[in-house]
Formats: sequence, structure tokens, C-alpha cells
Amino acid sequence: QGSWESIGPAEFVTRLHRHDHSGMAAMMDAEERWEGRVDASSDRKRPDRPLHDSFVQLSMPQVSALQRHHRKTASLAEVSIDALAEISSSISISTSANAADATFESTHTSEDANGNSNAAATDYDSYRSAAAAADLAHARAAAASKKRRLQASTAAAGAARSAQQRQARRMRRLGSVNSLNSLDNLGSSSSSGSGSSAAQTSSVEATDRGGTGLEEDEEDPSESEFVSTPLLRMSSQYVGPVSVGTRLVGENCGGKTMNSSLVYLSRGFDDESGHHNNDASKTCHKEEQTHVRAVFDTGSTNIWIASDLCKSGPCSHPERKRYNHLESSTYKPPSHLSTLHITFGTGEVSGPQGTDDFHIGPLTVQEQTFGLIETEQGEVFEEVPFEGIVGLAFPQMAANNAKPFFDNIINQKTLKKNQFAFYFSPTNPAANALFWGGVDPQFYEGDVTHFRVTDPYYWSVDLDAFKVGEKILFGKAASEEGPQEHGGALAEVGLQSTKRRKTQEKAVSDRVPRAIFDTGTTFFTAETALYHKVMSMLPTVSCSAVTKESHPDITFTLKSTSGDSHDFVFGNRQYMAADGADGQARCSPTFMLINIPKKHGPGMVLGEVFMRKYFALFNRADGDTSTATLGLALAKQGSQVEDRLKAITASQPSFIMK
Repeated sequence: QGSWESIGPAEFVTRLHRHDHSGMAAMMDAEERWEGRVDASSDRKRPDRPLHDSFVQLSMPQVSALQRHHRKTASLAEVSIDALAEISSSISISTSANAADATFESTHTSEDANGNSNAAATDYDSYRSAAAAADLAHARAAAASKKRRLQASTAAAGAARSAQQRQARRMRRLGSVNSLNSLDNLGSSSSSGSGSSAAQTSSVEATDRGGTGLEEDEEDPSESEFVSTPLLRMSSQYVGPVSVGTRLVGENCGGKTMNSSLVYLSRGFDDESGHHNNDASKTCHKEEQTHVRAVFDTGSTNIWIASDLCKSGPCSHPERKRYNHLESSTYKPPSHLSTLHITFGTGEVSGPQGTDDFHIGPLTVQEQTFGLIETEQGEVFEEVPFEGIVGLAFPQMAANNAKPFFDNIINQKTLKKNQFAFYFSPTNPAANALFWGGVDPQFYEGDVTHFRVTDPYYWSVDLDAFKVGEKILFGKAASEEGPQEHGGALAEVGLQSTKRRKTQEKAVSDRVPRAIFDTGTTFFTAETALYHKVMSMLPTVSCSAVTKESHPDITFTLKSTSGDSHDFVFGNRQYMAADGADGQARCSPTFMLINIPKKHGPGMVLGEVFMRKYFALFNRADGDTSTATLGLALAKQGSQVEDRLKAITASQPSFIMK
């Protein structure tokens, strides 16, 4: 159990807004209600909000996307193996690696203009097809995949040479800030880049969750892969303020440097003048170069910030915030010049890496490597005013071996305790919080129970059992009863010889199932065979037909660090989402199909729907990834919690566009 002494009080709390794809009108309405501009009891219509308060609160776009996902995965399971081979071939990851220029290219599952996924099912790393027979199809498509990779390698070499020339010109512009940032200092500037000389430029491309989709006999370029936040219409994004860069402001700053023992004072989020209402602000002090609104995500590691390099697209809109590297005295270009390009599912960004100071409230993280957004495309960036992404996962998935944000917090001893925690409101998109350095017990009931992170790539813990009703479908308990068809792994062994099949069956059954805690995924996820089993037991029906018998409780059983088993139970009102008018509403289970990469699975993702019920503490302990734990406690709900959040975040900005 987590005692108060082992956890401690949060040093700072960031209020988060849940972007659920309802649109700007809904977001502004929620913020106006939070600020008291609209009375909570007002009958003013909430734009594009859920119609059914008794079920899981999702926006209508999210429910629609979930139902499309269910229809497509159901229909895909019925098509022929040959058709699946063609589908699998068209959406599988084709990865090429050239050691000299470190260029990676990949195809990806995309969405059309209406947000419909072109692939019926998704893989946690590559968002590829995941019907049960699709794994068989992958074996047939392996030869064609290798041929495509060979062709891609040739094309990649030419693309890298062009990228190198473009990047050299760009970095000459980036390096012209001042003497600290000049190209003469590139070789000695602090950076977490790896391997290459300062003159070498690399271009890195990735897709959602950064996976390769490689078969076991294929090359695994995992050292150069990284994970990105899946900005999909199905998933919510939790957005909060973060400050970037540093400048000297005030009287008598002449001759002083950033190394001076000057106090850091943050100005108001919307006050670009830099004026404060206290005497301390009149003397020379440090303050941030700018504030941005960023998505905080435990399922990825890297950082992207909208920058002055952006000249077109959503990041160039006048109402959006942008970091200006030319105005930050602490900006440094990296010693290893890199251009990153990441596809997010409904959008993509690209730009060079740099380093600068980041500020969360009064906390400062120095020399953080991040991506400066230069180009930004996609509907999701148009929909909501967020200007950055901050990943909070483990260093194994970082781009170019850059040190992740929270690892810098650990190394620089920014917090007294290496912890952060999330509180998600089940009903109010404006009433969510990220706690830094500890917790606030007014947001949860009882004690926090800790579970050991067993694969510190994701925030994943061992899953003892997953039950629908009293039937165990997945987990260590189910494994002990025999091999599980948790995804595609056992389907693959059916093609092998009897001896090899038995060997692989044992290898699959020996893998410990895991539960992955990811704030960037909204739903519960299951791998192929388990997903179809769940959907058969918890079908989409008329909401009026949902009963305890037709849709029993679901239970996740985890074993704590003390060895005790703990059940996390969800009733049908907590895992079913409704869509449609009263009397005609249809209820769907909040499950989606995602196959976990083999080396990190089998597993299930417990996303936002889980964490709306349970307060989650992410604990890096002494900083060693092997000592990390995940803490859970039943989250409190109601007006008292919201009143407490308003009180402790009163000085923080609203998300209302000025």
C-alpha cells in the first residue's frame, strides 16, 4: 500500500482540458462553465455533448468512430484469407534502414476526411490490420514486404541526401541566434543526439505508436524507432499549459547572464507584455519565452512544440501560441542535426530538434531536447488549439536517444519525489488534473495500491486476470489453464510443423500478459481473438436492453507489490457508451482491437475509461526504470472535487481563446 510518506503532496498541479473532438464550441462552453460565466444549472444547450449521462460519457464523434471500428472489425473477420493477405500487404509497415543516413520510412493506416479509418483494425505500434486471420496473411506477405523494403532503401538514400541539403540550410538559420547558437558551436552544444558528426543530418519518419509490424525473422531497427501520440478521432487528448524557453526581463539586466542566480517569475499565460503585478518583477529576473498548450501522454516519450519555423498550416494561425527560438537565451541547436517527421493518424508534423528550458509552473527542466514544429498538417490540429505534445513514458522509446522530459526531471532533481499522477473527471471535460511530485488525497478514496512496472517501455504491469462475468478470458490465470489465442501469435503457429508449433505454443503461453496504462488511448483494448470473444459476449444492443445479465461486470485483477490480488470492477454503465436519441439509443462496449507488439505483449491497454474511475500515480521511485511502479486508487467524484481543483489551480489560464 502507498502510505502518505512514500507518496507525498504534489508540488504543483496542472489543470487539463479533455479534447474529445466535440469541436471548439463545446470546448469553449465547458471552459465558460468552469469559470462561472455560465451557471452550472443553466438549461443552455451544451454543443455536441453526450446525450446519455447514465453511460460512459463520450462525445458523439467518439461514439460514432467507435461504432465504425466495431462494424469494420466484425466484417473483416468474415472475409477470405486471400483478401486479408491483400489488405494486410497494403497496410503493413514497410521499414527500411540505411545506417549511414538513419532514414526510416513507413506506410501507415490513415483516415479519410470523415475520420473513417481505412484499416479495419489496429496494432498498438503501427495501427495495422488485426483480424484473427490477418496474422496468417502476414506470413504470406513477408516476401513482398522484403522486396518493398529493398526498393524503399534505394529511394530513402536519395531522399536523405536531399533532406541533408535542406536541413543544412535550415540549421544555418536556426544557428544564427547569437554566439551560443552559432554553427561554430554545433559540435560542442549540449544534445542527446546520437552517433553522427555535427555535419551529418538525419531524417526520421514514424507512424502512430512508432512500431514496425515486423515478423520475427525480419530486421528490427528498434534502437532508432520512437513512439508518437495517436491523435485519432476515437481518443481524447488531455491538454494543459507548459512554458518553453527563457529570457531576461526587468531593470538592470545589462551584463547579466542566464547563469546568474536570478529568480524565475512566470508571467500570465495571455500576457505577452511580460508585466507582473509585484515589485519583484521590476528587477532583473528570468521568465519563459512563451506558453503553449500541450497534450500530456503516458504512451509516448518525445516532445513537439509549435515554433516560429512554422509559416503555414494550423500552427501558423494568429491565435495559436508559438515558441520563438530567436527570442530565447537558453536555446541551443543540437550537436546532431536531425529532422523528425511523425504521422499521427489524423495529422502529421515535422521539424528539427533543438534544446531549451521547459517550465511547469514554478518547476524548470533545463536543456530539454524537443522537436520544433515546422510543418503541421491534419484535421486534429485545426479542431483544437493545442501547440505541443509532451510524452511521459520511458527512455527506451525516445527519438535519437534524446533524454525524455521526466528523466531530465529525475536527473536534475526538479521534484522531491519522482512521481506524477492523473485525475480524469468522468463527466466534466474541464475538470482534469496532472499532479507533479505527489498527489492530493482529496481526489481519491482510501490508500494508493502500487503495482510493479514489469516492462518499462510502456507503463505496463502484469495482468493476473481479465473476466467477463465470472469467466476468465485473459491473464496469467487463464494462461495456467493452457495457451491463449490472445492475438495473432497462436494463429501463426498453425502454419508450422508440429514440433515447431509446440515450441512456439509454449513460448506464447509463457509470456506474461500485461496491462498497459496509457492516457493517450481512450478505450479498453484487446488483441484479435480476445477482442472478438469480448464483442460476442458484450454485443452492441439497444440501451434499454442492457442488463446485469446481458452485460455483466468486467474485472481486471492485478497483483500488488506486496503480493495481494486486487480486483478493478466495471459495471455496464461504466464500460458501455450510448449513441442516438432516447428510446432509440444504441449502446456499444468501449473496447477496440489493438495488437500489442510481440516483444511487449500479449496485453490489454487500460486507457482513459479505466482512469476516469481510478486515480493513477506514475512513480519512477529512485529513477531506475526497474523500480518504477503504477499506483491506483478509487477516484472521488462530485462538486467537492471540482471546487478543490478550482482552488488549487485558480492562477492557471483558461483555455478560452482570447
